[in-house]
Amino acid sequence: MIAAFVVAIVALMLSWVPIINNGAAFLALVALVLGIVGLVNAARKGRPGKGMAVAAVVISVVSLVVVVTTQIAYGRVLDEFVEELDSASTSQLEGAASADATADAAADEDESAASAVRELAVVESAFGQNTYDPTTWWYVVIVENPNAEHVFPLAGLDVEAIGADGTILDSGSTYVDVLPGRVALTGSFMSVGTGVIDHLDLRGPDVTDALHKPGAGSFTVTDVAAATDEWSTTVGGNLSGSFVDEQSLVKVVVVARNAQGQIIDADFSFVDRLPPGVQARFEVNFMTALPADTTYEVYPAL
Repeated sequence: MIAAFVVAIVALMLSWVPIINNGAAFLALVALVLGIVGLVNAARKGRPGKGMAVAAVVISVVSLVVVVTTQIAYGRVLDEFVEELDSASTSQLEGAASADATADAAADEDESAASAVRELAVVESAFGQNTYDPTTWWYVVIVENPNAEHVFPLAGLDVEAIGADGTILDSGSTYVDVLPGRVALTGSFMSVGTGVIDHLDLRGPDVTDALHKPGAGSFTVTDVAAATDEWSTTVGGNLSGSFVDEQSLVKVVVVARNAQGQIIDADFSFVDRLPPGVQARFEVNFMTALPADTTYEVYPAL
């Protein structure tokens, strides 16, 4: 009887513990059998301990009920945990897939946008010997950025003077932000010597250097006028821009054309500061007196 009671008590204590309560169920069955045997012996042979045997049977049955109940409860909790874990894993996988799809779409969009960018194009070029020093040559190249929403930032543009036999006689470099539209490159070749320039070549940035920058801003030129004396011609005007930020050291190139429309000279100066919504005065001085019927084109650049 005592053994049945002790085993039943141990089974009841362990019946609440997950996993271990599997063993508690076995102990409860053992205690139940021992308790029933004790009851039978007490009834047939009149042995003492009937009360303890009854207690062992009752406690054993309670232990079995607790084991079954807790197993069901723990099983539900475990199932819910597994479902939540599966759901979280599925969400993470779906999120990763969505992020990959978004990244792929963005990459495809960037690749498509990059493939749509067109190269800079040379619109016109001209060159000539300076009248005040025939050993030096002036040059000008008008370049167009045909991309309405792309900018070539700090683009390195190299103008090469090429002789009739293909020899590179000299070169000049310019670094500017090429905005949508046209920009003019001008300068002097100092090392041509006794050579004769046949044509100009331009080396510029690749299309992959272009940045997608809608609304980058543009310049407006007004009140262009020329004043000529015996030795030189000065071309001046007003410059403004649609830029959000203040611009500094704006390069202003002036191209001079004769009555037939041919480029006969070019020179440049700088506007030190161009605040938003403000006009700034510019003046470009040509070291020769240009004809009265000369027309002028102004090309500002950052």
